[in-house]
Amino acid sequence: MKNKIVLVVIAVAVLGFMFQSQIIKCIIGDIEGCIEPLADNYNSEARVNDGSCIYNPLPDALKDEINTLKASDWNKNDYIILRDKIDIHFKSISKAGSQQQIISLNNLDMAYMVVLEKATDKAILNCFKSSSELKKEVQKFNKRFKNENTAIKTAQYGFNSHSQIYGYKTKVKKLLEKRFVQADFDALKAKINKFSKNERFLQLKHCKKLTNIISDGISRLDKYEIIDKRYNKFEDDYKPNVWGGKDQVAKKYFNIFKDYKWYYNKVIETDERLKKAKKDRDNKRIRKKKIRTK
Repeated sequence: MKNKIVLVVIAVAVLGFMFQSQIIKCIIGDIEGCIEPLADNYNSEARVNDGSCIYNPLPDALKDEINTLKASDWNKNDYIILRDKIDIHFKSISKAGSQQQIISLNNLDMAYMVVLEKATDKAILNCFKSSSELKKEVQKFNKRFKNENTAIKTAQYGFNSHSQIYGYKTKVKKLLEKRFVQADFDALKAKINKFSKNERFLQLKHCKKLTNIISDGISRLDKYEIIDKRYNKFEDDYKPNVWGGKDQVAKKYFNIFKDYKWYYNKVIETDERLKKAKKDRDNKRIRKKKIRTK
């Protein structure tokens, strides 16, 4: 009997431990307090916000500097200097690393990303000349704040478009180094055509260097399909088993296939084969002639 009582007590104790929060909640109800993690008086045990959250704002002078930065041209040093000033302020009031410092630095970052967006717009108008440092800054902040800041997302879209253009240039080049495959051709051409019609590309229409990359890529892909058909004719004309084969490949074929690596290499291979065959025939004739003259 005693053993049963002990087991019951242990079971009750275990259940009480497992469900203590629910038991407390039933007895005293939800704990009220400040539930905002960035507030001075954040209460991690509170479940109901009682409106008591207290924030220690920046001095007006530093607030004004953030607003001034937001309206200014992009200058990374200005951002770093202001960030240092905020750090120094909170150290001076013994609140280094406080939630208030986190809020203040976050507000600075939000203002700075507006500046980065404006600077990106200027970079687009300037066709991205000398914008590598800005691009790194935009990428860094987009990685951190893309889910909560539309300005930095918009800025990143601009640089994404710029990178995408050169990305397609590389993809076209790689595709043209292989033999034509209809599925690969269709997929890449569809992507480039779709990109050339979207808003992100249209905002770069004044940048001839960039638009030419896209138009040239589409043009070369169009020619690529024709090139494969011309190669089929070339292949028929220069088959190894053609009786009385030619001595070398006509120069026009080198020009036709010069921008298409796989095809150009085949032209060179064929030319070398023909020249070797001619050399072998010539050597054979010489040997026969020598035999007859003996």
